Amino acid sequence: MTAVGGVESLNNCSHMQALFVGENGDDLRVFTELLCELNVGVRHCAHAESADALLASNKFDAVVIDCETLVETTFGLERIARSRSSNKAVVFVIARGASVVQQLWRQPAHFVLDYPIERDLLARALRIAYGLMLRERRRYYRHPVDISAQIGMARDSATIRVLNISEGGLAVQAMERLNVGDRVAIRFCLPETDTSIRAEARVLWATESGTAGMIFDELKPKDRRNLLGWLAEVFHRNLALAGYATLPQLCGEAVPLRKSPI
Repeated sequence: MTAVGGVESLNNCSHMQALFVGENGDDLRVFTELLCELNVGVRHCAHAESADALLASNKFDAVVIDCETLVETTFGLERIARSRSSNKAVVFVIARGASVVQQLWRQPAHFVLDYPIERDLLARALRIAYGLMLRERRRYYRHPVDISAQIGMARDSATIRVLNISEGGLAVQAMERLNVGDRVAIRFCLPETDTSIRAEARVLWATESGTAGMIFDELKPKDRRNLLGWLAEVFHRNLALAGYATLPQLCGEAVPLRKSPI
């Protein structure tokens, strides 16, 4: 899959990808075709036991479990829950038999699909799932910037550079080392706008060179709305630059249709 435009800044680390756990058959083919339309790559392993290594070393935005037995399906769900990198993945389970379906509703899966799969139903479910995947990506999305900000600490104030902004905080470059744990008042304008953001922040990490990470401890509701609205705008702008198309926002989240022609 080729990177286009802002795809790297969109994902912060890699392309979106899904893991399919099950036999190499029609289910895998249909999932792969529909996910590729959404520009999501698919990796495959035959058994839940063999998924362990992949879940430990990769971040998956979605996991599909298509196992023959309830025991193996439950085992796969437990492995997803224990995965540090993929425990927020959107989970699909393909259920074989009415009794299995009833038991799976008690399991932590986002979508339980009856076997055999109906392609149109799956396509709609995947569009909803992709909206959830985007929302999770956006929670951790860090937009690179190069703007100035004013910070105040006790009786001192200083001008610093902001390097990136996320929902939870920002990375900055100061002239001197900041102290981990320090609380600061920070004010900056969102790029390409005249919107000023004021927040109480705390230094989470810092280096000798003055680079530091801050977490927002307090944002007024208006400032939070403005920040989240701006981040959503630049996130979806980069989404479009990466070759994706989205439907109008539904409940505040963009639900994707398919990859735009390039």
